[in-house]
Amino acid sequence: LSFRRKLRDMLLLLLRTLAILFLVFALSCPSVGGFKYLSGGSTDAVIILDDTLSMCRKNSSGETAYSCACRKALEIVGALGPGDSVALIFLSGRKGVSLTQSFRKADEAVRKSVLSGSGGSYSAGFKKASDYIRMSQNPNHEIFLISDFQTSQAPSQPFRDAELGDARIYFVAVSGIQENLSVTRVSTGSKPKMVNRTMRVEYDVENFGRTECRTELNFEVNGKNIETREITLAGAERKSGEFS
Repeated sequence: LSFRRKLRDMLLLLLRTLAILFLVFALSCPSVGGFKYLSGGSTDAVIILDDTLSMCRKNSSGETAYSCACRKALEIVGALGPGDSVALIFLSGRKGVSLTQSFRKADEAVRKSVLSGSGGSYSAGFKKASDYIRMSQNPNHEIFLISDFQTSQAPSQPFRDAELGDARIYFVAVSGIQENLSVTRVSTGSKPKMVNRTMRVEYDVENFGRTECRTELNFEVNGKNIETREITLAGAERKSGEFS
């Protein structure tokens, strides 16, 4: 009888200890869907905003994809609370806003931003977000990628970064009409340029849509239109050319 009582007491002690450990774990760091997240803790939100050329496309209401993306970004900034921080990364690579608790600074940067007219890289955007998370003092991390998700900007290989392991990542899709032409390359070549000599500017235009598209290609220097061309591309077609 004494042995049974001792065995029962040991089992009860073990169960109570486990119950207390589970309770402490649940209150301190719950695991949901593979992400560590501290309930009630402050959050660092990193917004990756796609400001590349394809975002100039308009939807059925006449609003550009970039205008819609900016509105989404402002909603995210407006939802943050005291103690939270925000950073703004432009997908084109131009200067954004480093991690800050000044929501007004991020808000103004979004409102004053314009399309860059260039391409971008999702991998580069997430690498920059990883750098901000590495410097973070808050326990919770969120990354918002707001884009029309062009194939040309996706990495050729899977992107992996250990710093993103405990971050919640949200993909916010905005889109315009299905016709989608992008200037994927602009180059003046590697040869030295001479004053008063002709310079050639090479370009590639690609149709990422499925249907034939017709558009105007404008070549401007210092805001002055030098030449305009009409081009037609079939679905998934790419055309190359040059301006002088």
